[in-house]
Amino acid sequence: VNAPECLATALAAATSVAGAEQVDGDCRPVLASEDFGAMLRLVPGNFMFLGSGIDALPLHNPCFDFNDRLLVPGARYFAAVARLGLQA
Repeated sequence: VNAPECLATALAAATSVAGAEQVDGDCRPVLASEDFGAMLRLVPGNFMFLGSGIDALPLHNPCFDFNDRLLVPGARYFAAVARLGLQA
């Protein structure tokens, strides 16, 4: 479960990287089979989708091909989260 106290930082970071029109902070919950949920039980945080597309193959599909153009925006997002978190 996403930690509500971390949401403002995650949204601000995403908005600073992608612009407000590309950020959805109110998407419906998704039961993804990720181990990250176990981590969120111990450390507050948020699960986010980087935006590889709704029509993309599932991540664990052997034919999945990660869109390398997302590497730089993804790195910028995590850097923004760190900067904002250090300011708090």
